[in-house]
Amino acid sequence: MSTIRIEEDRSRPGGYALIRLGAQIGDGDPRFTLERETPEKPRLGPDGWQAEPVLLSPDEVREEGGETVLVIGPDVVDEVEEDTLITVAVPALGLTWRDYWPSLTVSGRPRRKSAVVGTTGSHVGAKTVRAPEPPVPPAPMPPPLPKPPADASPAPEPVPPTTPVPAAPVSRSGVWIAAGIAALFLLIAAGAGAYWWLVMRHTEPQVAQTEPAPQPSAPAPAAEAPSSAEPQQSAPPAATPPAPAAPAPVDPRETLRQLAQSGTPAELHDFGQRQIAEGQRDIGFTAIDISQQRGNPQARLQFGRWYDPRYQTESRFFSKPDPTIAARYYQDARNAGAAEAGDELRGLCTALENDPPADPAAEDAARMTVEQFCR
Repeated sequence: MSTIRIEEDRSRPGGYALIRLGAQIGDGDPRFTLERETPEKPRLGPDGWQAEPVLLSPDEVREEGGETVLVIGPDVVDEVEEDTLITVAVPALGLTWRDYWPSLTVSGRPRRKSAVVGTTGSHVGAKTVRAPEPPVPPAPMPPPLPKPPADASPAPEPVPPTTPVPAAPVSRSGVWIAAGIAALFLLIAAGAGAYWWLVMRHTEPQVAQTEPAPQPSAPAPAAEAPSSAEPQQSAPPAATPPAPAAPAPVDPRETLRQLAQSGTPAELHDFGQRQIAEGQRDIGFTAIDISQQRGNPQARLQFGRWYDPRYQTESRFFSKPDPTIAARYYQDARNAGAAEAGDELRGLCTALENDPPADPAAEDAARMTVEQFCR
């Protein structure tokens, strides 16, 4: 039995996995190596796959149930493709694991370079060892105020307020002259009034004043009915109530995090399908991947179609089809209760038998797929 196991870290939404060692290491060195069977760049390093061997440090080290657990992050999980033959070794403990890399949820975010460290890092007891965060640079000093130019003219000096000059006093002779003129005008007005009373009043003709006969009052005209041709005034329209404020948009990554923690596999699958239809392909793929890992038959059926060479369209997620992986997902989906997965598996087997690949290696893989899943 292998002394190393690799599994999904379900406490995080994606991009993390657990390397479980079969014993407690105490103060031993937890660094490990990760290699694939390729002629070029077979070893994983801080900047991706490389030719030189390098020791990788885990994001976290803890003891659980008599064994040591190494937590690895997106810098490792995002770099290894599913079903790749991988060798993981912990040189200080003499532990080795060689098997096909399991199906792990990727992070869907740009690759970090701080978690995968080369030959640096250490482990003391069961504490977590992380790379130090870079210091925050101080805020820049504000620039000095500009000096005025040498040829600038000085500001004008304030002018003191002027004191009002009092008006010259009026002489007494002018006052007596004005009073005499006013008295003269009063005498002229009084004489004109006496002349009218004595002369003009007795020369006015006496006209008999007779009251005119009363005229019969005409009846008031009836109110005219409004003409049909005249436009009728309509009541003013009622005020339209203001529309309710639109709710703030919800970040789909936050929704994915909540569903990964407390949602059902079916909810994750439906959410992933909606995100792919809306153009959020990375978020949708991560949601469906978590759903199929938790046993949802529809999610496993979807993964089979993504690997099936018959469905290689522009919306595919994998650049290279793999009928063997597609047949495995179809079989798992059928066993989990998806009836249409059986039809997809039979269609794939018929296509491989009637139209095998031209490449010899691909033809051998297709024949093995038919013998394993179609007989």
